Amino acid sequence: MADLGSGAGFPAIVVKIMRPDLDMRLIDANGKKVSFMKYAIRELKLRNIAAVHSRLEAVADEIRCWGCDIVSSRAMAGLDKIIPMAAPFLVPNGIIAGFLGKNGKEELNDIHRILLEYNLELTESVTYTLPEKQSERTTVILKKSVTSGI
Repeated sequence: MADLGSGAGFPAIVVKIMRPDLDMRLIDANGKKVSFMKYAIRELKLRNIAAVHSRLEAVADEIRCWGCDIVSSRAMAGLDKIIPMAAPFLVPNGIIAGFLGKNGKEELNDIHRILLEYNLELTESVTYTLPEKQSERTTVILKKSVTSGI
């Protein structure tokens, strides 16, 4: 699993706690955030997880060679920008987990062309309301086709 724009490690570190079997790379360009993630990883004694201080472009070839079953991104950019960055990292049947903000439903309406271009299909979409802010959010799962050439 690769988490793009990991920030302080949410939700990636939580996922790692729940799924210790996953090999994970948490990538963020902000050194302070990466330092915090490294500290949290050490304190929680997590294994097979690395917080990487880098811009995505600098580690893209490494991730592409590594191949990912899951690529996630919570707040790095809109889905229209995440898909072109994340899709090349996926193995066939791999998924992109996208966490959309308050305009999530509108974002979904605007990505059909991009889904076709990257041979992805929307397999799940869950809309929920944040309890404190009463603000709507959407989580999506996009799956890469087995026959994809990307």
